[in-house]
Amino acid sequence: ETHAPVRTLPSIPLAGRKRTKVTAEGLNELRAVMDQNQVCGVVLSWPMQRDTARMGASCGRALHVLDQIMLSQDGAGADQNQPQASNPMMFSQQERPICLWTPPSIEHEGNKTDRWGRSPIYAGTDSKKTIHSAKTEQYHQHDSVVAQDVWESFCQMQWPQYSELMTAAKEEQQLHEQVETAAAVADSAQQQQPEQAAEQGPWEYDGDDYSYDERMAF
Repeated sequence: ETHAPVRTLPSIPLAGRKRTKVTAEGLNELRAVMDQNQVCGVVLSWPMQRDTARMGASCGRALHVLDQIMLSQDGAGADQNQPQASNPMMFSQQERPICLWTPPSIEHEGNKTDRWGRSPIYAGTDSKKTIHSAKTEQYHQHDSVVAQDVWESFCQMQWPQYSELMTAAKEEQQLHEQVETAAAVADSAQQQQPEQAAEQGPWEYDGDDYSYDERMAF
């Protein structure tokens, strides 16, 4: 059992104008990642809209990609251009189950109701904006940040003790990085001091007058 921090892997690109088509190369790369990292299950980010906690276009795209993967591994794709996986069991309920997960904070943010069941979503005033972009306003976080938040939320709900250990490991890593940064800054400052002293020469200026230091005369 490991408590190492979350490691970010390179993204697997999708094909098509809207980047919604899974290619055979993408399937092989996904399989290689799972085999190399011994993946036994997948927690998939279910991209609910943060302000309304409703399913938007991103949820539909996620299901579309999953459908393509499942059809390819079952060999049920009627389209000849549909990529076929070399191993028909990339995902299964017994081997590698898939869980669609939304952090509780997103669900609660849009589902707040009063004692009579009224939602504040329908009581808001009209906005003066003329253009609304869900891509930038509702899904503005980087994919790696979203994946890490989803995984940490999932672990916290399923295994609270493991979540505490993972948080402690992350804090330890951050502390180690801070110590390394401070040491690098100190080394750089020590290397610059002799160079500054050599450039300054034997004359020193204290703000009012110049003084001559014989130790610096050479």
